[in-house]
Amino acid sequence: MMKKLVLFDLDNTLTESRSKFDPEMRELLVQLLEVKKVAIVCGVGTDQLLVQLDGLTSPNLFLFPANSSKFLHFNNMQWEVLHEEMLTPEEKARIIAVIFQAYAGFDIPWDKSYGEIISDKGGQVTFAALGEEAPLELKKKWDPKHSKRLAIKKKLDKKIPEFEVTIGGYTSIDISKVSKAGCIPQIKHHLGYDIEDIVFIADAMFKGGNDYPVKQTGVDSIEVSCPEDTKKWLRNMFCVLYDKTHH
Repeated sequence: MMKKLVLFDLDNTLTESRSKFDPEMRELLVQLLEVKKVAIVCGVGTDQLLVQLDGLTSPNLFLFPANSSKFLHFNNMQWEVLHEEMLTPEEKARIIAVIFQAYAGFDIPWDKSYGEIISDKGGQVTFAALGEEAPLELKKKWDPKHSKRLAIKKKLDKKIPEFEVTIGGYTSIDISKVSKAGCIPQIKHHLGYDIEDIVFIADAMFKGGNDYPVKQTGVDSIEVSCPEDTKKWLRNMFCVLYDKTHH
């Protein structure tokens, strides 16, 4: 395992949607942070990402919330912002107006949603069809084959081509100035790592998924379907590291 940085997606890769790490995943990440630089690039905003981290910190940990529109590093006992690309109020208003048009005709429970349907994450606007706090079992049933959101993404791509439109999680569409691939030049600039130094683990690597742009950069990518797959990969990696250090 010669990679210098392990780059992870968050929801459906390290955790279930909008959930904290389970004890085993947390322990695996703590062990990984002792031997590797680790970065998380995700569709959730900064505040939600820190909730899901649940106090996990390390000088070896780097964060790219809101699809890499912000870059944070834990330094001097606090999270320090190294880079950000925010949407203007005018851009957010335009995106929201287009979202309402694109979602017409789909089964969106505008009056019975679970939490916010449209959320402002600074550098990104996210539309969560059932609301961000919807029960996981409902989220999984709404668009299991991505067909609804791919159809909506097609409409959005035509109306707001100047923005990145990608699918995240089970019910969300993210609209931002940059895609998750924006983390790659930031990693190179701030850490000095090239593509060949990075391995990327994520679930939404299909075309239109918010992990797809990272895969398209040419970085070595490992597709998983759930956190259990990621745990298996981590356990296998630790076995390889152990064997190398004991020969």
